[in-house]
Amino acid sequence: MDRGGANIDQLLEGLGAATQHGLDGWGNWVRDGAGQAADRLHGGFETAAVYLEARAQSVRGLWDLDQEASLLYGEIDIPKSSGDFQQQYSETGLPMTASAWEMQDAIDGGALREVYERSVVQHLLGAGLLENLADTEELDNLPESTSQLSSEQVYLLLAQAKERYGEGESFLNSLDPTLRRDLQDDIVTRYVALANSTEGASFILELLPTDVPDNKLTSAGIFGEAAIDALLLGQLPDDFRVGEMVGKTRLGSVTLAEQLGGPVFALPVPYSNVATNVIARGGVPTDGAANLQALLGLIDDDVQTLGTGYSQGSAAVYEALSQQDSNAKTLDMALLMAQMGGLDAQGQTGVAGGEINGTQTLSIAHEKDPASLLYIPEADRALNRTRAYVQFVKAGINFLDDSENQIGDGALHGKTCEYVEGDEFALCNVALYEDIAELGTLGYPAELVAVVAEDLLSGEYGGASFQVLGEWGFDNRTLNYCADLSQEYELPDAQE
Repeated sequence: MDRGGANIDQLLEGLGAATQHGLDGWGNWVRDGAGQAADRLHGGFETAAVYLEARAQSVRGLWDLDQEASLLYGEIDIPKSSGDFQQQYSETGLPMTASAWEMQDAIDGGALREVYERSVVQHLLGAGLLENLADTEELDNLPESTSQLSSEQVYLLLAQAKERYGEGESFLNSLDPTLRRDLQDDIVTRYVALANSTEGASFILELLPTDVPDNKLTSAGIFGEAAIDALLLGQLPDDFRVGEMVGKTRLGSVTLAEQLGGPVFALPVPYSNVATNVIARGGVPTDGAANLQALLGLIDDDVQTLGTGYSQGSAAVYEALSQQDSNAKTLDMALLMAQMGGLDAQGQTGVAGGEINGTQTLSIAHEKDPASLLYIPEADRALNRTRAYVQFVKAGINFLDDSENQIGDGALHGKTCEYVEGDEFALCNVALYEDIAELGTLGYPAELVAVVAEDLLSGEYGGASFQVLGEWGFDNRTLNYCADLSQEYELPDAQE
């Protein structure tokens, strides 16, 4: 059943790694040296991560840098929108753009929007920031308690607040830091309380994937800022970056909400989903795991919970599952996609299902997805991991990323479908889709994932050991979307 291990052995054979075959020559010496360097580098990252965690607490405590941090999630920063980049979510996972709100409404039917709008009005009134607004008959006699505001009064006050303070990012930036923090913490708390009081509710906790800027200068700036934070402040990365494409991964939760049925609530769990976090925490996003647990702790036991993740987000959910114990609040279900580190955080690929520390879990990792090799490895896998990193970030270092020695297909991990006129792999019904991202990323066709997820959502994995169930080698570029895949798909048998 250890198909992932077998695949890695085959890859090592194909690469002609010196550690496996004892081959001579300049190219093998370089590759072997790269592997050893990667081992030392990862050992340093692991040690540095432990140091920085402790250092960050002492430095922030000394300089009082955490005074405005979220009481739920701690210190989290978000980038400012600029140029073509628009930050979609706040530091507590609240929508800040029209498209982000549309996505949220599609999942929860407008529940968060209602909580958000009423809470904003109440906090602004309490802070004296809605004085001297235009008088209307409906606002002449506001109730003494803001909790008694009518829906009409909330609507009118919110409209005038938008006119004065703007919306989304502009609105949050206009607030005093303490008010900004208290408002957002209050919205999250109220939203969870609404879920807790709703009969038959489900709650999706979403860990979004790594956001890598298209602009190389921006990427360099993020790495530079992370280095300064580490050296001067002893602070690990804390940037929650969600651009338009990463935000679209929530389309998976839209589908899950439809499959779950009944009242569904959902929130993105903020964490440092940038590439520097992969490096700084040695491939284990402990911050995402901790913040997942923080939000989960607010949710009552009778609310069905589902943790979801993609890429680095999946690794965070897997870490949370691995650290769960019987005395702590646990997720009911988890759906892990394209996990950084593979199904088992050690490179395994395919489809796996079963329980992990009491949580029914479904995990899917494409057999050619290089993200499966981004983990803290055994020593003899260092060379594979080095090449996987290069392939993953498309660094273009020839002796590590040439076609002969290429590991997997990086496009399968995060690239969405593209329609090209006359392409032999063109999706025949692409015109039916409002947004091509609805098809899923190239290696993870959304319709097929939905079919496999049915077993998870119906409780099929309860009491079962977490194990590989089959292979996963699909490619959105070659599938025929004129066919009804949901009726034809069957999970391939696992290789023994």
